[in-house]
This record gives sequence, structure tokens and C-alpha cells, in this order.
Amino acid sequence: DRIGHAIVLGIDIDRWGQEHESVVMPVGEYMEDLLWLWGSMVKDQMDLELSIDIVEGKILEFTKSIYGDITGITPNMLYDAYCEKFKRDNSGVFERMRKEIWKEKGENTEHFCRWHPRVGLNKGIWTKEKILCTYFCPVYYQKFQKPIMVNVSFSVIRVMKAVREQIIYKIGQMGIYVEANPTSNLAIGSARNMDDSHVFRLNFPGTISEGSNQPLNPHKLLLTLNTDDLSIFNTTSENELAYMYHSMTHQGYSKEDALLWIDKIRQYGLDSSFVREIRSPGQQYMEIDKLLREIERYKQCY
Repeated sequence: DRIGHAIVLGIDIDRWGQEHESVVMPVGEYMEDLLWLWGSMVKDQMDLELSIDIVEGKILEFTKSIYGDITGITPNMLYDAYCEKFKRDNSGVFERMRKEIWKEKGENTEHFCRWHPRVGLNKGIWTKEKILCTYFCPVYYQKFQKPIMVNVSFSVIRVMKAVREQIIYKIGQMGIYVEANPTSNLAIGSARNMDDSHVFRLNFPGTISEGSNQPLNPHKLLLTLNTDDLSIFNTTSENELAYMYHSMTHQGYSKEDALLWIDKIRQYGLDSSFVREIRSPGQQYMEIDKLLREIERYKQCY
């Protein structure tokens, strides 16, 4: 019911594309991105103005680089196996398989697991179950980690924009909260300063003073402002709200607009708090009262 950080939903993709002519990523991760894209187009009817044949060709190209002989493999089979790995209780499966079948260095060229005999996977026709096993095989894990260079072309940027817009629309329709962390996101993301924060693109404040720069692709998602790890980033919830307030006034918003927006975001945080699900308002009040009394007692002692 919530998404953490969600920086990619609000970055300036055009600027990102200009700064990254290519990216390095594991071949297995890229293949899963393609499978997700294929499933979104075929299963979810996502309209991206992109040829299915092109996506399927890329999928089979990278599948062959991982599995070698791909007799019997289809994009639909790969997608089903990809989805299946999220459905099963696979906690600890990788570690158990690693202990059972990891070979000495130089011998780990074949895959087998307890679900399928050693000779059954590299010879004969592939099945969804056999592909599923490779996700938890230490031999294929190494193959999935092989780095590849992916070019960031104009067509890639166009698809990224279309995908993002439809994902944002879906998040908004489902009422999923996005937990943004301005200080943390500034440290680890691509934003140049607080004025460039993706926060304003995910929940556009609305009215804006003349002469100010309107964020690209403004949206109205349910948004909360958080600290991430406050001990690492040396901030508080009050600080995060204050940073956004001063950023808004710096950009040209009126103080009234800034305060109204801040109060709305603050209320979203209260409405989506995990505490509401496990403690009643009465219990919360009692705990806060106890903490305040302990603080006062501590102050009197010292």
C-alpha cells in the first residue's frame, strides 16, 4: 500500500538521458526488465507504441546469452517463470541450493537442483519449472550477474516516459502512498538541490506565482515526507517539511500556498501511519503522555 523513495517516478528523464549515454547492468536484471515490459504490453494492455516483436527479439537474444540452448523457450514461458518466483515462499531457497550443489571452482558449468535431475535441464526441452529453478541456482546466478552495456537511445527515453506516466496513473488510481525522503533523496538521487526535488513532480502544489518554473509532468499522488534513517542523514520530520516550505517560497510560491501544501502532506503522513493499524488513538495518547512525563522527570534530575 506504499512505495518508498520512488525517485525514478519524478526525475527529469530527458536530462537523465543526456547525462547517461549508456548504463551498465547485470544481464539477468535487464532481461527481467524486458519480461516485465512484455507482460505489461501483452497481459496488461499497456499502450507504449512499441512493437511486441522488437521486445520479444531482445528477450530471446539475452535468454540465449544466459541459457545457451533455448529449445522450447518462449517469451510467455519466461514471463510465467518470472512471475512465479514472486508467488512462492522462496525464503532461504538460494542458500539451501548453494550448499547442496555448489561445485569446486572450475567445475560449476552445469545446473541441476533437487527438483530436476542433473541431466534433465541442460538436455532436452526447457519448461517453466526448469527456468524457475535457475533463479535459485548458484551457477545461473553467476550468469545472471554478467555485466552488459545498455545504450540509452531516443527510443528508450520515449518508452521510459510512456511507462512512467502509466505507472504514475495506476499508483494514483489505486491510492498508493509514496514515501519521499527529501534529504536522503538529495544525497543519493540525481536532484541538484531541493528546488529540483522529485517531490514537487509527484504532488504538484497547484497554483504558482508568475515567473516561477513549473515542474515537469506534475501529478497528484498521495505523498508523505519522511526522514529515511534520521541518524545517518541528521534530520527530522520537522526539518523535511521546513526544507520543502522554504524551497517552495524560494521558487516563487506564496506563503499561503506553501503552508496549505505542507499541511496537506503532513495530514497524508498521519493518515497513512503504520501506528494507526496497531494502536488506538487512546493508546497513542497514553504512550506520548508517559514519554513527556519521563522527559520532564529527566530534566528535573539533571
